[in-house]
This record gives sequence, structure tokens and C-alpha cells, in this order.
Amino acid sequence: LGGWLLQERFHGKILLGKRTNSPLKGKWFLPGGRVLRNETVYNTARRKLREELGSEGNPKLVGFYEVFYPETHNVIALFEVIISGKVKKDSQHSSLKWVKTLPKDVITHIFG
Repeated sequence: LGGWLLQERFHGKILLGKRTNSPLKGKWFLPGGRVLRNETVYNTARRKLREELGSEGNPKLVGFYEVFYPETHNVIALFEVIISGKVKKDSQHSSLKWVKTLPKDVITHIFG
């Protein structure tokens, strides 16, 4: 797996982060990150919740999707996670925001 994404819901909303690194630097996208060697995608989701958002949750797999970048081919595991409490911004995002629906550019990027 080249990478994965995480979808958080809080009161029916989805969390987006403005990315500070490639790919999609400067774009709003779902928080997430790379799967480490010998790590399941579920453990990756839990780790990224803690590291990137300072939160805990029980990720539920929505599906797998492929994304082709000029430099790589990523297989993405998309999760839904119900979280409570506040989330914190880390160095991977310049800001965070909650939205009711995914923006069209995010949907197009994930689903083609």
C-alpha cells in the first residue's frame, strides 16, 4: 500500500486538512498517511488519528481506491471514524476544517 486516507465524522461532518507537503500540497484533503512495514491498515488509521489529530477512535473500512500520481501509484484505504472531542492540527496540515460534504475536487481525486 502506498498510502491511505482517513475520514472523520463529528456531528455528521467530515474533517479536511490543508496539506503542507506533497502530494496535494496546499490543497484541502482528508487526513492520513503511509502504512508502516508490518502495520495493518487499521493500526495505521489508529496511529494517524493519534499522531496527526491527537484523537482516538474505532476506524471502519469504507473501501479501497487507487490514485495515480506522476511519481507513484497509491492504493488508498478509506475509513470512517466517529470521534468525539477536539482535534489538534499537526505539521502535516496548515489548518483543519469540518465540512458537511466532500468538495468536488476531493471526490474527483479519490474516485476519479
